[in-house]
Amino acid sequence: MTLQSIINTIQSEGGSWAISIILIMSIVEIVPIKVNPWSAILRWFGDAIGLADIRKDVISLNAKIDYNEAIAARYRIIVAADELRNGNPPSPEHLEQLGEDIETYKRYCTVINPEYTNHKGQQSMKMILEYEAKVYSSPDL
Repeated sequence: MTLQSIINTIQSEGGSWAISIILIMSIVEIVPIKVNPWSAILRWFGDAIGLADIRKDVISLNAKIDYNEAIAARYRIIVAADELRNGNPPSPEHLEQLGEDIETYKRYCTVINPEYTNHKGQQSMKMILEYEAKVYSSPDL
């Protein structure tokens, strides 16, 4: 059965062109052909309402959030190291949070934005990690 005979059959049974087109597009999508008319229509519709611009804005916002999280983590790391220098060790919960902050900051500097200059906080991170290793290797635990 050809495509034209399918259209003729649908129209002779009282169907409209819109129904014919929808059925044909569904048949084309089901058949293993690399053309998917629904994707093209949805892409066109998305472009028409500005989804591409919204996607760019979301990506930009995510980058700003990642940056802000990294800066906040670095700040907490430096403050905690200053507290250690002043003889005020962190609580176990705070030490765990500092470990997460170190991972967040390192991930930002190495994975998310490798061009970011991360010279700040290096000594503070080293101090906290050494303190953590000393605390958790202590036989008092």
